[in-house]
Amino acid sequence: MLYRKRGIGNVARLREIVSVVSKYGFDIVLKRAGLYSYIPFKRRLFPEEIEGLTTPEKVRLILEELGATYIKLGQVLSTRPDLIPKEYIDELSKLQDEALPLSFDEVREVVEQELGKSLEEIFAHFESTPIASASLAQVHRAKLRSGESVVVKVQRPNIARTIEADIALLHQLASLVEARVREARRYNLVGIVNEFAKTIRRELDFMREGRNAERFARNFSSVEYIRIPRIYWEYTTRRVLCMEYIEGVKISRVEELRARGFDLTLIAERLAKAFMKQYFVDGFFQADPHPGNLLVLEGERIAMVDFGMVARIDSELKDKLADLAIAIVDRDVERVVEQLLRIGIVTPESDLAEFRSDIEDLIMEYYDTRLSQVNVAALLHEMLEIALKHRVMMPPNFAFLIKSMVTIESVARALDPELNFTLVAKPFVKEMIRQRLAPKRLAKDFLRELSEFVKSLSRIPSTAEAVLRRAEEGRLTLQHRGFSDLLYELEVMSNRISFALITSAIVVASALVMQTDKGPALLGYPLFGILGFLFASVLGTVLLLSILRSGRL
Repeated sequence: MLYRKRGIGNVARLREIVSVVSKYGFDIVLKRAGLYSYIPFKRRLFPEEIEGLTTPEKVRLILEELGATYIKLGQVLSTRPDLIPKEYIDELSKLQDEALPLSFDEVREVVEQELGKSLEEIFAHFESTPIASASLAQVHRAKLRSGESVVVKVQRPNIARTIEADIALLHQLASLVEARVREARRYNLVGIVNEFAKTIRRELDFMREGRNAERFARNFSSVEYIRIPRIYWEYTTRRVLCMEYIEGVKISRVEELRARGFDLTLIAERLAKAFMKQYFVDGFFQADPHPGNLLVLEGERIAMVDFGMVARIDSELKDKLADLAIAIVDRDVERVVEQLLRIGIVTPESDLAEFRSDIEDLIMEYYDTRLSQVNVAALLHEMLEIALKHRVMMPPNFAFLIKSMVTIESVARALDPELNFTLVAKPFVKEMIRQRLAPKRLAKDFLRELSEFVKSLSRIPSTAEAVLRRAEEGRLTLQHRGFSDLLYELEVMSNRISFALITSAIVVASALVMQTDKGPALLGYPLFGILGFLFASVLGTVLLLSILRSGRL
């Protein structure tokens, strides 16, 4: 079955998705995936404004038209330059997560249901008009009975159930398209849906967001110019988040900051340092730092107020980043390629020769450039694009790191165009490398590797014995990889040959029938012979159209 039977709503949603996709001109994909029959009516002509759009623009409009879950999917994808090309990243970054606000009665019901008390028992004042309204939740200002000003983030009723239904349908559609549309397999659609499901489920848990905020507060406890809001745990659940309200100017409002006399150069430097600390010291950072969630306070301090989407850099990836940084500084192309391949995953479709060539061309562009003038974020982003181009898969946290760095560098340069991002990053990278090469750390790593090596040696005899036993019993099987495309082509070829043979057989049979005088006649010719020729003509036409549509006559 194409979908699990979850009621008529699922079928209706499927028809809506297929109809919208068809509207923007993706009929060929729908036909090859076997979904064309779900279009309620077939569109043959598209509005001129749709025909003139690029494919990335069409994809963005499809997601906007399909609503909250799909807008969120687009926003998550816009942070993943390791999965989709830059032109799609740029277009999906334009998606705005805005929604009609909930009524105050709906907000009251969710808050009181989650906290087990009436709104009046908890808050001295609760503003009925939200200060922000998105697809997952909306935010209200309030004041606690104890006098503290807070913001309350309230999850939309039943949004989790709606998202789960959409994820289930997305997973089924991704599996179907991957199975039937060969070109789609290189994008790992099922993997994308799984990553999206993991991300959005985390965002739906406001307790997790609260814990993220507290971890940031601990990490920046000794940095006087960074402010993290307090979480009020007694008024926080999975669906309600109560957080300290911080008054400030959005960091993206450059002219307002300048008019109020802020030192923009100092703010830009502090912003860059704060995120370098997240990347290279803490290993815990905001994966999608939206400028609207960074506030500037008096004294050129910076407040961070959004912690729903975070990523981590474990010690292993830190080590690989340190080695990559050393290789880039030395302009050692072979080591740069080697470290990138250590970070990423080589797939059967990876073109390593072209990958090495493109990385070499990139490094040579910077060969005569002083390190202080190298745009590190842009350089890493270009490396990520080369990896995507040649199907070398990078881990999500590495992609999040680069996306976050690019965003922060852009925000910082808007404040101070002369900011040298590389010089700001240099001490943090040096500290990371110093820790990596510290004698105590090297000794610890050596002992760990030696221990693993000894364990591996001890397992060799038992593993070899198990393999030999399976071979003796005839239970040893070998699996091939990378033949799926060839098998698909052979299947298509054999189907067409069978189709052609059947058509030829009908033609021959009809010719023989035409030589007889038996049976009913039409215009003096045997009726069955005429019908046979007509049927063969239809089959031949269908086969020819199929070949022409494939573009490989």
